[in-house]
Amino acid sequence: MAKNEVIERFAIQDLLARYAHAIDDLNPEEWARCFTPDGVFQLGSQALRGHAALRAYGEVHVREIRCRHMTGNFLYKIDGNKATGQASVLATLATPGGYKFFAQGRYVDQLVKQRGQWVIAHRRVDLDPLASDPEKIVGLSDPDVAPLFQPLI
Repeated sequence: MAKNEVIERFAIQDLLARYAHAIDDLNPEEWARCFTPDGVFQLGSQALRGHAALRAYGEVHVREIRCRHMTGNFLYKIDGNKATGQASVLATLATPGGYKFFAQGRYVDQLVKQRGQWVIAHRRVDLDPLASDPEKIVGLSDPDVAPLFQPLI
């Protein structure tokens, strides 16, 4: 692996960390800036496009839930100023009954480097379904998690 590729991989991991910290630290403006101006955040059939829509989603996130995103298993292919790849994600949630996992899955990303910084052009969130019931949204099964998670989907 070339030295430049290592530097770019660390820069992508920095973007993914900034993304998680921004939403977890209740900063929807900073979270939206992790995307291109016309960037897309897709969760299921819902796709939000552009900073205004992303910021509005982030504001709902901030109002409704307190969570922590843990991202790892980074696997990205860099091609000049573009990158595609995926990362695993676990998200915990503060509920009246204690801390709980509310999401497990992966991010599938299309990234671009603009003005020397990596940003998200398109992020699809694939939540892991139950093997026995792939259509069921697992996060809605827990009575402590469901009312907090529902506004996000």
